Amino acid sequence: MPRLQRPDGVQLHWEARGSGPPVMVVLHWAGHPRLLAPLQDDLARDHRVVLYHPRGNGDSTRAGPYDLATDAADLVAVVEAACPGAVVVGNADSSHRAIYAAREAGSDIAAVLTHNDLLSGLATLDSPDALAESAPVLRALLQMAETGFRSAVHTLMESTNPDFGETEVQRRVEEVVDFIDRDAAVGRLRAWIEDRAALDAAAELGERLWWLVTPTNPWFPPDLAHRVREVLPRAHVEILDDGPFNRPDLTAAVVRRITTGG
Repeated sequence: MPRLQRPDGVQLHWEARGSGPPVMVVLHWAGHPRLLAPLQDDLARDHRVVLYHPRGNGDSTRAGPYDLATDAADLVAVVEAACPGAVVVGNADSSHRAIYAAREAGSDIAAVLTHNDLLSGLATLDSPDALAESAPVLRALLQMAETGFRSAVHTLMESTNPDFGETEVQRRVEEVVDFIDRDAAVGRLRAWIEDRAALDAAAELGERLWWLVTPTNPWFPPDLAHRVREVLPRAHVEILDDGPFNRPDLTAAVVRRITTGG
């Protein structure tokens, strides 16, 4: 399997499938490759799809640091090595990572698709129903991750996948806990919550940013779409019926529109 050596000695595992226009799918702080497998399956029919294990996860070196600047630099390096010109698909903290990477990489990242997840600066969007705007909720999630990582993953998995039964939730929690180093997850969650610059960085991307809104996500309700259109007037803001895990075909269709110029 391909591995990329970083200047600090960390090795990043990455893998590619299919052929065609390049796409990078990026794991978030509590993400497991299995969650993105259906999206990769769909896109690999006519794209070259790359997924890498962030440092601290899976087959990559279990060593930090786990800050956004380091993660963005890692992402740029993998894109340059494996899929220059890629469309990058992210959610949660990996959206911030992709936005910073796209600003740094220029044309090596053709576009960024983020699902509901521009957390920093959300207070300016004035959406009181968004859990992501609630400081107490975010502090509680971070504290839970620090003191009981498994419980935090369970809460997140249950709240964002209401169609899953308890058996399915438990199975996926075990996968995540085995795949991700706790310190990596906590570090990325903290960096995401404390980040205050991603909205400005997103504005710099202009039309290279696609902000996809999912009505069923309680963290980012669809009324945010109107405010995001005001704050990021050059970005593409669209409402999809569901997100990349439950309806990967919807996200894949947006990617195809970008890569084909549709």
